[in-house]
Amino acid sequence: MKHIFVLNPVAGDCSVETQLLPAIKRAVAKRNLDAVIYLTKGKGDAESYARMTCERLRKSGYAGEVRFYAGGGDGTLGEVAGGVLGEQNVSVACLPCGTGNDFARFFGDPADFLDPDVLISAETMRIDLLKVNGKVCVNACNMGFDALVAHNVTVMKRRLKLKGHAAYYASVLYCLFKKLGNRFYIAVDGGEEWTGRFLLAAACNGMCYGGGFKSAPSARPDDGLIDLCAVRELPRTQIARLVNLYKAGKHLEEPSLQDKLIFRRCRRLRVTGNEPFVLAIDGETEYVTSVEIELLPKALSFCIPQQGASRQLL
Repeated sequence: MKHIFVLNPVAGDCSVETQLLPAIKRAVAKRNLDAVIYLTKGKGDAESYARMTCERLRKSGYAGEVRFYAGGGDGTLGEVAGGVLGEQNVSVACLPCGTGNDFARFFGDPADFLDPDVLISAETMRIDLLKVNGKVCVNACNMGFDALVAHNVTVMKRRLKLKGHAAYYASVLYCLFKKLGNRFYIAVDGGEEWTGRFLLAAACNGMCYGGGFKSAPSARPDDGLIDLCAVRELPRTQIARLVNLYKAGKHLEEPSLQDKLIFRRCRRLRVTGNEPFVLAIDGETEYVTSVEIELLPKALSFCIPQQGASRQLL
């Protein structure tokens, strides 16, 4: 088996080069692995490198197994997954050292994934992926208020020198003073549809985003379904309470929110706005006017360490 480590040197708050890289080198040397370590150079580079590596191996006649290790946040993991999509005998592991590391939270503690020596021999399972406006998404895509929060986390880090959850909560406070709500048209599976002003909408493969906010507490990455949660516009005075309920994953069962919530499980959905809005795909943000999302069932062979595997899957 060939082992390809694709590391984002500017991911999150841990030092990839001083902490993660030495651990990888020790594990590779200990097992005398056929391995390559690559440090990405910018947005999109992890996907390009993974795709190029697969093409090069295929052209060389290599027919053995390949395991990619995505060292970074969910965005890096999504890029690597996009680069290997459709390839045979390829598995992907994550070394979660980003800001949120939310996809790994489905399996328990993200720290369970941080030992390269464990991941090298980890078992695999087939998981679903999302395709969002043509891009591969592993965990979740969201739009509206929480995407605006994600968009401004980098601002908080740069201007206020904050890290991790502190930067996230500072961004929440900052965004509360911005224009809130977008007019969305939402349609699922070519059937149900809704129009109106929404505070946010999220399409989830994993159960949480934003560093542990459980927007889709019952979502599973192997059930063949997208969990859609949309929240209609709320007064500013109620948003702080919604944030707390979201964090705990209790918003879907809160009686006072039932007339404001739309929750559906689907395989395809479309969201259109009457003006540009922020879309976050695995935490990476951009402005769009419409979003097309479809499920890619059992599209990726994903590595799970023993601790994470203890959580039962379908």
